[in-house]
Amino acid sequence: MKKLSKYASTVVLVSIYFVHVASAQFFTPVTTQIRTPYGNVPHTYYVPSVYRYYNLGGISQKYEFTVVLTNEEELTFKAAIKLNDSIHSLTYKKRGAKRVITPQETREVFRLTRDGKKITGIPTDSCWLFKVVEGRINGYSYLASESAEYLSAFQVGDGEILPLTKENLLPIVKDDPKRVKWVEKGGLGKAIVHYNKTEIGK
Repeated sequence: MKKLSKYASTVVLVSIYFVHVASAQFFTPVTTQIRTPYGNVPHTYYVPSVYRYYNLGGISQKYEFTVVLTNEEELTFKAAIKLNDSIHSLTYKKRGAKRVITPQETREVFRLTRDGKKITGIPTDSCWLFKVVEGRINGYSYLASESAEYLSAFQVGDGEILPLTKENLLPIVKDDPKRVKWVEKGGLGKAIVHYNKTEIGK
């Protein structure tokens, strides 16, 4: 087999680099605990990142967050979540000093909406998953928004949090043709909201 020329080798290396960057940008690892008879087992999977949906310019909208750190220290401040790193973060500013806070340093992150609803973010190894939809199916987003449009993970009851994909959601909503159609067309959040509204009491 002939050796690659210097130019060809450079092209290959650059291509590999951009594939790696694209993978890191469009998918984010999330680690959860799977309950077994022998104890909890960490499970890591990849969910679509916000870059697959829209361009945030690397940060989310600003909100007033309350952050509970692992040492029980509690901070309340207004900030935007930095999304363009492999590990999301919040920056706490006080008297000219800055402190970058990552998910693994926290027990909980939450904000209150105008009507007093609490939106809580669960810390994972790389991001916070905010429960923005509640019901028989819970929906999680990287954003502390009230919208179900940009969900990236879901949970049936108190089960395992799973990446929100067509393959994972279809078995749950397959009995309703309307919801199946929405999922097939990419309206996964819409299908979850409809499921929660129409399956109450069943």
